[in-house]
Amino acid sequence: MAKTDAASTKDFVDHSYFYKPYSIAAAIGFILWAAYVCWTGYWGIMKGRLPVIDIGMQLAILWWLLDTVRTKTVYRLEKDRLYMLKTGLWRKQELSIAYDDIFGVHHFKNQLMKPVTYRYTYHQYAKMDNRPIWSLLYDIGSTQKVGRVLMKASETPYGKEITDNEHPPRAGVLFCWKNGCEVSSWGGASFDWG
Repeated sequence: MAKTDAASTKDFVDHSYFYKPYSIAAAIGFILWAAYVCWTGYWGIMKGRLPVIDIGMQLAILWWLLDTVRTKTVYRLEKDRLYMLKTGLWRKQELSIAYDDIFGVHHFKNQLMKPVTYRYTYHQYAKMDNRPIWSLLYDIGSTQKVGRVLMKASETPYGKEITDNEHPPRAGVLFCWKNGCEVSSWGGASFDWG
């Protein structure tokens, strides 16, 4: 009995992971980048010039490739909020959203005409993770707009079924994360997603 109570108060954590087949595309990107560096070096030596714009472009491409491969995300369900951490190359982005501010968690689908106007959109996922993208909508204190977080999480987060004795908002987030449903009673707002 003591183990169950201790486990119910523990925070649940989900991490991004590196999908191995994507490493082939990353390797091709690094090979093409190296070919571009060699070609620019050869051209610079033959012409006797320093190609400053090409060097700047090569540094930008290298930074993008390394950032794409090295980015990692952590999602943690705490007692009263959802905490997200995204770390990349020389950067760290933290986001924390109270459960009471969450409107819903849905599968992401790109739409030309959106049913809601988003004020903020945070991309809290690793590009090398192949799981489906989820869209979490939350209250930012505006009557016209909402915030949105795009994330990649497990279909069955944390491998845990929801129990009756679990904290209700956390159970709602887990359930909606798992099933892509709407949580219209939180924050006093409701949206029709069609």
